[in-house]
Amino acid sequence: MRSKYSSFKSAHHVSTRLFSAYQQQIKKHQQIQQLICSVVPKSLATHIQYSLINDESVVIYTDSAIWSSQIRFLQSQILKKLHQTGFNHISILKLKVLNMERSTTQPTDPIYPDLETIDLITQVADSHQTDRLGEAMQRLSNTLKKKSAKL
Repeated sequence: MRSKYSSFKSAHHVSTRLFSAYQQQIKKHQQIQQLICSVVPKSLATHIQYSLINDESVVIYTDSAIWSSQIRFLQSQILKKLHQTGFNHISILKLKVLNMERSTTQPTDPIYPDLETIDLITQVADSHQTDRLGEAMQRLSNTLKKKSAKL
């Protein structure tokens, strides 16, 4: 005997307005992902699985922690591109890994932070000159400047 109160609803029962809202949300997420993929190198873009907006943040899902750490170096460029294209409310970039399987491929060329980020590290190092943190930040800053100059 079938109950007249079923929790299952066919696709015909979904309102067109609700369906349209879902489609708009999906298009917005696709647009965000295309913008992000246009900023990062193609070798990294292939590892971005999804990109979602959540309040003032954008969440990027990658297939491995290796690629997430490489994408983090491009955070300022990604946020800048989003602001240029009308997503001014986004101020936070979050990275999440979908599965924890080890990737069989290694990144071929490391991606270094932009000069603005390196300068920020140098400023932090200068403000902590007398302690171990300042010394470590200064070494990091010097290394990043040397590595990025070779590119």
